[in-house]
Amino acid sequence: MWYPAALIRPGPAWKQNASPLWPQGVVCHSAVGYEGGLHDVLDSNTPSSWHFSILYSGVIEQHYDTTVQCWHAQAANSFAVGIEHEGGYSPENEALTPAQLASSVALVRWLGEVHNFPLMRAEPGRTLFEHNQFYPKPCPSGRIPWEEYAMVDVVKPRRLDVASPDDQDLRAMISALANNRVTPVRFDADGKAVYEIAITLP
Repeated sequence: MWYPAALIRPGPAWKQNASPLWPQGVVCHSAVGYEGGLHDVLDSNTPSSWHFSILYSGVIEQHYDTTVQCWHAQAANSFAVGIEHEGGYSPENEALTPAQLASSVALVRWLGEVHNFPLMRAEPGRTLFEHNQFYPKPCPSGRIPWEEYAMVDVVKPRRLDVASPDDQDLRAMISALANNRVTPVRFDADGKAVYEIAITLP
């Protein structure tokens, strides 16, 4: 699929796997460089490709259909969309610009909606990944504020209100949490899901 708000800048046709991609999440990357460098790598003979580049300006470039397997994160290529973010050269942990962050969050929101996956940093069910989880390098070097990504519509908080709960009520709540039938209210700084359950006692 093609993101409606993206500027289409196709990557080389040979830089993709023959098997299709059924996205189950995203991998965020830091370019450790600038727009020109991103284009140079993408257009070169280097066996590296990714679906989207998000520039400092907030402009989103799409290089491949999201149902194509690119070469950006080793084992994750078979299930995740790759998103590069301009910058991170000096310092490597450079914050995303406000426009860049807004575009990145909007893109991830769209990907979750159209490919039907929740936005989860915590296990089980993680769908939001960093390159360093698949390859021994620091990328994206702490540049991605995941707490911003969790608070999108695709993750819909639910509050369970139970008056005078008995053992059956409590077992039902635990079962709902264990089977992901209740989505988090928010995520903490470590990416762990935080749930809210209100119990009214007599």
